[in-house]
Amino acid sequence: MIGCMESSPFELANVDPKSPVAPSIEVWERLRPSQRRALAEALTFAPNEALDAMAPDGTRHDDEVTETSDRLRHWFGGGGRQAFVAKNLRVFYPGEAAFDPDILVVLDVPHAHRDSWIVADESGRGLDLVIEVLWKGKRNKDLVENVVRYARLGIREYYVVDLRRGKLHVFRPTSPGAPYQVLEPVGGRIRSPLLDLDLVFDGRSLRFLHGISPVFSSREAHGQLQVVLAELSSELSEEKDRADREAARAESEKERAESEKERAES
Repeated sequence: MIGCMESSPFELANVDPKSPVAPSIEVWERLRPSQRRALAEALTFAPNEALDAMAPDGTRHDDEVTETSDRLRHWFGGGGRQAFVAKNLRVFYPGEAAFDPDILVVLDVPHAHRDSWIVADESGRGLDLVIEVLWKGKRNKDLVENVVRYARLGIREYYVVDLRRGKLHVFRPTSPGAPYQVLEPVGGRIRSPLLDLDLVFDGRSLRFLHGISPVFSSREAHGQLQVVLAELSSELSEEKDRADREAARAESEKERAESEKERAES
């Protein structure tokens, strides 16, 4: 029962610890703040046989997820609109089985460290956008099951980066709560109203453009900085060489003038 202080967090919410599912909003609201915190921690760190048993997708998948999420963090960290961006974070909707999207975005939420995203613990805020990267995983999960599930949960934009087949799949509802419709990128490019960016997939990696300006990841921004510094160093070196040549030429002119003066006076 909910009022039993000695019960475990799962018992408080009548949740099966072998298959933890976030409780309904009604049950969540009946819990005291300390009980909610205990349940949130228990849900976050509880073993999940279905999700934990998934085989790793390898470095190709991991690199794409890391670079893509980092580009989004840079975009939202630039002083404009706030957003929470995370990769491989466990998500709990009330009464739903947990899931671990490759990349998730929740708009207008300050970025902070979280061990999970529990909708009931986030004032009912669900995910706004999800990106899945398909490499070695099950195509049916990303392109069929998630399409139905994410639309039902009200996730407004869903993208699947299909690395193996070099394609970007785009899903959006025709209206809030409606099933997804499939949109086709034009030339590998499509606008995201939520991100205020164009998504561009060249068959190898997903990138973002704001107008004609690319959004860089930390690694790419560091590389760009190194290029700029190298160019600046080269320009400074050339400028120094020109100054040295000018100084040498002026010294030579001075010595020649002094030599001519000495000859004229002798």
